[in-house]
Amino acid sequence: ARIPNSGEHGDALLGENSSARYANFLASARDAASAELFRIVVQRLFLRLKPNARRRLCTTLSNWIQSASSRPATAKDTASLVSAACQHVHKDVIEFPPGVSYLLQNVLIESILDSDSPSRLAFLTRLLAGGVRSLHPELVVKLLPQLELIFERCLDHSDKLVRKCARKLLRDTLR
Repeated sequence: ARIPNSGEHGDALLGENSSARYANFLASARDAASAELFRIVVQRLFLRLKPNARRRLCTTLSNWIQSASSRPATAKDTASLVSAACQHVHKDVIEFPPGVSYLLQNVLIESILDSDSPSRLAFLTRLLAGGVRSLHPELVVKLLPQLELIFERCLDHSDKLVRKCARKLLRDTLR
């Protein structure tokens, strides 16, 4: 592949690995577009579900989160799922969507407070940040006492990834 604007000498000026870098750039752009499409489709799916179906899907998501291994590669996509589950169908009704209270409070928050593994703690904190990002501000206020405990535990953690995920959670809480 020829790199745009590489000049008349082509790859010679940029080094031997320039074609590989260009191919990696294209793959990265494709992955980003796929992730964005996934996020949009899941978001629309959750918004169109009836309350019982949404509750069942949240329960399935909760069960998967409890049994899933904490892989950093899946954290962003799973956070998109949690974010979609936490979105409001009706803007005038300020209550947790069906199944979301259980997902946030009983699965994510309790698991974070009980977790000893830094990778698991970072994974769950990232998922909680995805959920908080989509919640109505008044619902976030209801979660503040539990979020304060998480901030105390994670913002001063010895693991860098846990601190980074806790900062993302703090940023999404303050929005």
